[in-house]
This record gives sequence, structure tokens and C-alpha cells, in this order.
Amino acid sequence: MNTIDCGWRYGLGINEEAIVYLSFYYGDFMKKLCIVSLMLMSPGFLFAAGDVGAGKAKSMICASCHGAEGISIAPIYPNLNGQKAPYLIGALKAYKAGQRKGGMAMIMIPQAKALSDTDMADLAAYYSSMK
Repeated sequence: MNTIDCGWRYGLGINEEAIVYLSFYYGDFMKKLCIVSLMLMSPGFLFAAGDVGAGKAKSMICASCHGAEGISIAPIYPNLNGQKAPYLIGALKAYKAGQRKGGMAMIMIPQAKALSDTDMADLAAYYSSMK
């Protein structure tokens, strides 16, 4: 291996392999640090404190496809029973924003657009409370 002798590394004898390793190590560390920082700055999204009772009342329209107990009535519809609240909120927000384009998007986009952030948190609390 060649020794790189430039800038701040001059005379330190850091070889190319070490530089590649350090760049991957600290690059990965910075990605993780950014993710944790974003999580801490947006607790409303990640730790939705929805109302389970209100979510149950609002879930009647969901039941037509996803089942009364969150177990879908057809294999093309996902089960909501026991899903994690952050996932459900993220999915609903993505549908509302038109970011999800899957097979059921034509059904879900209008449903999600009718929901407020509170509605989403309540529905997520209800379905995530099921076991």
C-alpha cells in the first residue's frame, strides 16, 4: 500500500486502505446520527399519542376492506391489526400526499385526504393496540 502524505495526513503514514475504512465508518455514523436527529425533532410523527376509542369510532370505513378487527376480508388488502402506529401514520400521510402509487392507491388516496393528523393518530393508536 502507498502512504498518502498530503494535507493534515502529512507524515502520519495513513495508507489508502485506512482512509477508505474511515470514510465508510464515519459516513455510516453520520447517516445514523442524522436519522436519530430527525427522529428526535419530529416526535409527533414517531410517537403519535392517538386516542384508541376515537380511532375505533373512526375505523368503520376502514372495516369495509380491512375487516372489523383489522384482519382484511380479501388477500389484496393488508391487515391493520397490530401494525405499528408510526408505520400506519406514515402510510396514510404518503397516501394523502399522493406519494404512494400502488394498486390500492386509487382507493386509499381519497380516504387519506379526508383524514386530519389527529384522525390518523387515532386510527394508528387503535390498530396498533390490537394484538
